[in-house]
Formats: sequence, structure tokens, C-alpha cells
Amino acid sequence: MAVTQMDPTLSEVRQFIRRHGVTYPVVLDPGEKTGKRYRIEGHPCAVLLDRKGVVRFVHTGFLEG
Repeated sequence: MAVTQMDPTLSEVRQFIRRHGVTYPVVLDPGEKTGKRYRIEGHPCAVLLDRKGVVRFVHTGFLEG
């Protein structure tokens, strides 16, 4: 799942999904509530949560592969 940050419009998100062939769920995060909750400090950022919502891994910056 991807959570958008920096308040893009729904139209911008849809264009990105089409252009890049994204097949996983994408949700909007108005006001960056999710980013604040998980203390996201930079973009892009990957956060891995377990089934209970506990953060297990955080990586800020691009991931290889």
C-alpha cells in the first residue's frame, strides 16, 4: 500500500498510478496525518508494519530494486 504525502490532488494521484502502472492500493493522506503518526522525516519513506500495526522497519530515501 502507498500513502500519498504532500497533499497531491486526486487527479495527480490517478495520473501517477496510470503512468507508472501501479497495481497496489494507494490512499490519500490529507494533512499528512499518517506521516505525522509514524514520524516520517523525508520522502520517499518505506515503513513496514506488522499485522498489529507495530513499526518493524523504516527506511528514508530510495530503495534499490
